[in-house]
Amino acid sequence: MTEPPDHDHCHTLEEFERSGLQPLLRHIVRFFQGGCVTPVSRATDTLRPGGWVFFSFTAACLELLEQGDGRMRKAYEEAIKFGFRGVSRGGRNGIFLQRRSDRW
Repeated sequence: MTEPPDHDHCHTLEEFERSGLQPLLRHIVRFFQGGCVTPVSRATDTLRPGGWVFFSFTAACLELLEQGDGRMRKAYEEAIKFGFRGVSRGGRNGIFLQRRSDRW
């Protein structure tokens, strides 16, 4: 079995651009086998130049991602590419704080 990532490891945009989802998907498999911690990704925080936001998914969402669910893959890709963008205004990509008034 491959060694799990160390506690400082985060999946990044650079990794995604270089290797696609494969490193994350391998991490998810190891996570469900009990071989490592929950996968965490790091994206830019567009509200704080040079800042980062760290994110993960619930176990149910990680399972969907690993199974190839297109919606989950798209959500991950948009989050890692566009990072944190503030409060949701609709029609934009990235990670947002959701307001009560936001609709699905």
